[in-house]
Amino acid sequence: DDTSVSAVRTTLGLGSLAVLSGTIVDIQDLTSGTGATYTKASNATSLWIRCWGGGGAGGAADTNARIGGGGGAGGYVEHIITGASATYTYTIGAGGTGGAGTGGNGGATTFSGGTMSAGGGTGGTVNGGSGAGGTSSGGTVALAGGAGGIGGIDTTSALGQGGGTTLASGAPHNGPGGSGYIGV
Repeated sequence: DDTSVSAVRTTLGLGSLAVLSGTIVDIQDLTSGTGATYTKASNATSLWIRCWGGGGAGGAADTNARIGGGGGAGGYVEHIITGASATYTYTIGAGGTGGAGTGGNGGATTFSGGTMSAGGGTGGTVNGGSGAGGTSSGGTVALAGGAGGIGGIDTTSALGQGGGTTLASGAPHNGPGGSGYIGV
């Protein structure tokens, strides 16, 4: 079903943005792909692209009295492309990998229209240091991801905090980072 742009603007609190007019003909969530191709709907005249970078993994804890630092969240970038081309290349940033040491960094999510990039967050460190949020570039809105939580002392467990964008529980040593995402 096509959705009225006016109804979407009202729901999102966007008022009467002149660039958003007409009818929404397609909404897609891109959750995987490296060097993949996005093909726009044939009757679409513009695209609203939103990208999130992968989150960094949480850092490990080396004793039962410590908690590893959380990984940083991936960055965010958005852009409206008018006069859209037929195809674009994109890559979804993977979440950082957990392990017994510092959490892995999240990957960048990129979209070729407007050369958009939402950087991945960095991994948290062993016993407490938080990962930094990813940076972003190439859009009309480009925001850095938030830093992960700082670890500390916990006498009941030895789990690292989850990565910056994940809701999953920690692995035996630390939590994985959340994967990136593109909304079109």
